[in-house]
Amino acid sequence: MGFSQLHLNKNTSLQVTKTKLDSLQRAGVELMIHMCPNCHIQYDRYQPVIEKEYGVEYDMVHMNIAQFVALTMGVKRVTA
Repeated sequence: MGFSQLHLNKNTSLQVTKTKLDSLQRAGVELMIHMCPNCHIQYDRYQPVIEKEYGVEYDMVHMNIAQFVALTMGVKRVTA
């Protein structure tokens, strides 16, 4: 119900994502590796939006599986 609702009901989408981020933070998650590209977008792109809108801060990193595999293979981070 996160990304699929983003364009139809942005507030609900962000609230659902915030609820999940709250739960992940309580569990001590520091790194999330996403198989689903839409999930990666929802968490990585909208975590800062949620932090600003709700006045919260999450200390976790989001990566898609390809990024994670590349890092484990020793590929250096490229910044644009």
